[in-house]
Amino acid sequence: IHLVSFFLIFINLPAEAPFGDTKEISYINPSPYLAMFCSFLLGFGDACFNTQIYSILGGNYSDNSTSAFALFKFTQSLAAAACFFYSSQALLTVQLVVLAVLASLGTASFVRVEWAAKARARAAALEAIDDKPLPSGNALHYD
Repeated sequence: IHLVSFFLIFINLPAEAPFGDTKEISYINPSPYLAMFCSFLLGFGDACFNTQIYSILGGNYSDNSTSAFALFKFTQSLAAAACFFYSSQALLTVQLVVLAVLASLGTASFVRVEWAAKARARAAALEAIDDKPLPSGNALHYD
């Protein structure tokens, strides 16, 4: 969702837009409706992302969730501060490339962690099944 929004922002807004008002035109004529739609996509994507992150943090670190959430929020705040620093200095295209690369890396990392957690859960379930005692005698034998 974020990558679609980044592309729409790229074609809707000129590269000089972060520096102030501009008369430049991007690939299409700027549309306030498209800009609002991009805002919706970013908000919706952020809500989905945060829901999944909170779920995986709560599931993987259930015994120490306070520290996990604090570390996540600290890292998120550092990234936001870095974005505020470079946003007034970089062209919109540079900002969008940085966001797209980091969003892709974040998604790949999330998928890797999620799959590893599912594999651990599957292995634990199989181990629990293997540890169950077998019924004594042959269950199919009728006396």
